Amino acid sequence: MKPYSFNRFLVFLALLRCLAYVNGDVGEAEQLLFFKSTLQNPNRLPDWLKGNNPCTFTGVTCKNSTVSSIDLSNIDLSADFGVVSSSLLTLPSLESFVAKNCNLTGTLSWGSRSQCSKLLSSVDLGVNRITGSVSDVSSLSGCQKLKSLNLSRNSMEFTGVSKPIGLSLQVIDLSFNRISGSEVLPWILSEGCGELLEFNVSGNNISGTVPESLKACSSLQLFDISRNNFSGVFPMDTLMNLSSLKTLMLAFNNFIGELPESLLELTNLEKFDVSSNKLTGEIPAGLCQSTSLKFQFVNRSDPVEF
Repeated sequence: MKPYSFNRFLVFLALLRCLAYVNGDVGEAEQLLFFKSTLQNPNRLPDWLKGNNPCTFTGVTCKNSTVSSIDLSNIDLSADFGVVSSSLLTLPSLESFVAKNCNLTGTLSWGSRSQCSKLLSSVDLGVNRITGSVSDVSSLSGCQKLKSLNLSRNSMEFTGVSKPIGLSLQVIDLSFNRISGSEVLPWILSEGCGELLEFNVSGNNISGTVPESLKACSSLQLFDISRNNFSGVFPMDTLMNLSSLKTLMLAFNNFIGELPESLLELTNLEKFDVSSNKLTGEIPAGLCQSTSLKFQFVNRSDPVEF
């Protein structure tokens, strides 16, 4: 059987297992052990053993004797994400799932809306090899409690505008993927972003200008679009609405124009980097004299700290 077909077969088995759980036939321990059985090297989870309390399994934390969080970071699982989502993210009391640097492959897709814990609020899949389109994030729409999503350092792309995300995320990190084009920012922000606190798409090849819809992100504290291909005049009119901003990273783009003195009106701003753009003019004296900015960087390839 070809590896791709085998992976699809494992996903199918995981789905059957989850259906059995829904029908009350499988407990949490059995569900965790089934995931272990799908691994190429089950010994990566040596203490996940039948008869052991699942609350003592490596990476597993319980609350009221049920699995509330799983952190498998830096364990080489070599697993397909379809199996992960079907067999682990369906645990009924799961609130947080972290699998950073676990050699996860496959595409980002939750499939059925039912394939998600109703309590799941945080998912961190950074530093893996997950592929697919950023628009596949919409497949998470059944995870209505989801507030934090980290897909940084994977192989995500953007293949065009799809249906709305359908989530009220507070943190979204898509940094250092393969995202390109000018539609991704307007699409992510199309539903409004009043709850968004941190937004990071640095290290991609996204183009276009900063959309005016960003004005609605009034709670935003971190905005990082550095190391992309954004252009246009420095977007001060849009940024002025973001009074909660603490970190603003715009470096390594193609912004033009001058730095305005009105940046000082962002009184919560602590870190600001606009190096390596095409800005002209002098740095406003008020910025150099400001005591509220802990870091200030000028328009050079080597940031200068004042």
